[in-house]
Amino acid sequence: MKYKRNALPHSFGSYRMETVKNAGQVALEMGNSAPRYTLVMFPIYILLARIARHRIAAWIITAWCLLSAGLFIALFVRGWWVS
Repeated sequence: MKYKRNALPHSFGSYRMETVKNAGQVALEMGNSAPRYTLVMFPIYILLARIARHRIAAWIITAWCLLSAGLFIALFVRGWWVS
């Protein structure tokens, strides 16, 4: 039997979700807490919104976001970057 890479966390998540029926608790137990990301990303979102008032800056931010999203999707599809 071939072992699947990174299978144990997914098995635990599935089992725990069936047991607890609370997605927030399961995410917290698996180390994925939304407040941790929110505390970092919200000020950056406000800063980008203030910068994007200018039309040129808005285009630059949009292009940067699309390019980085494309890069992250490509890395995820190739298996280099998995949650």
